[in-house]
Amino acid sequence: MHVTNVRGRQGEALAVAEANEAGVEFPLGTIIQLFFGEASVKRGGGFSPASNGWEFFELEATAEGTTIVERGVESVKNFADGNCFSCHVAAAKYDFVCEQDHGCVDLGVTDEQIAALAGLDPRCR
Repeated sequence: MHVTNVRGRQGEALAVAEANEAGVEFPLGTIIQLFFGEASVKRGGGFSPASNGWEFFELEATAEGTTIVERGVESVKNFADGNCFSCHVAAAKYDFVCEQDHGCVDLGVTDEQIAALAGLDPRCR
């Protein structure tokens, strides 16, 4: 999982990710990406109380850059054609971030497969 924060709170974002504890929230401006075709962004300004401020993105990545295909809360689908929000809502007590023990749907992808998929990211060649 790649975690970054575009509001200067990188250390805090990484600490929350590493702690993996219920009841701890990621700071605004955090971007989380597991697969290069998807991302989640923690927004501010009262954006989507239902998702605690998270917006989900379907992305198209090429060697030239990244294009947003779809964005939102309840409309975005993951690589397995599942709804991002309906899966992440199971991890509400973990600030809507899925991990193996957070109650989210098992995507059927091992850590080794995730690492192999990351190697296919066309932006990193």
